[in-house]
Amino acid sequence: MKLLIHRNLREPQEIEATRVVVLDQFDNPVALAVEVEEGVIIAETAAEGNEVEFNQILRSLGINKTVIVTDVKQRPLSEIEIPSV
Repeated sequence: MKLLIHRNLREPQEIEATRVVVLDQFDNPVALAVEVEEGVIIAETAAEGNEVEFNQILRSLGINKTVIVTDVKQRPLSEIEIPSV
């Protein structure tokens, strides 16, 4: 599978991979994609109600972490500020 990686507004970098694990700032897995054979990709996210399957796939990949998803109540923002660069 191909990945397009972006950082800030620079040109995207394209790379080939067979396994991708997305980590948050605390190194917790939050999403993954695995190409099990050419053109067949399994993709999962750590979502509420999906923890068991997500953790099973992590274990099958040799990642020894348990992901627990907590629903966070969110309030819409009254306005959005974009910091100047």
